[in-house]
Amino acid sequence: PELINAFTPFKGRVIKDIILDHARRLSQLQELEIGGETLPPDWFAADLGQLRRLWSYGCAIAEWAPTLRQMRLESVTFETESVCEQWEIENALEQMVGLGSICGTTIRELGLSGQNLGRVPDLFRSLRLRSIDLQECDLRELPD
Repeated sequence: PELINAFTPFKGRVIKDIILDHARRLSQLQELEIGGETLPPDWFAADLGQLRRLWSYGCAIAEWAPTLRQMRLESVTFETESVCEQWEIENALEQMVGLGSICGTTIRELGLSGQNLGRVPDLFRSLRLRSIDLQECDLRELPD
């Protein structure tokens, strides 16, 4: 298999579809797009400490939240038809960007398209978000 299936030419800072064994050598990586269960969540914090933007498709936010809370991410996107219940997503968001999380102090863009939210979580009020994507989140109520 190839090391990188699709390499976006930004001087090695942005890649798509990587192989786990080779990705560990990319400690300066700033942007990453992943799909499905490409990489285990606990692998990220130590090996990709420079990562600032994460886009994932098909990954369960509840599995990733404990790891992402310790990272200095500016942009996080979980795009998929949700595999988690509403309460699981809310708990995961609280863990990922809630009080005491590093990610909560650095995040500026949050994409949750397709997540089963039902409502906009109150914790978003405490974040300094520039943009948020809540498409297809089955929102039934909006905040005051």
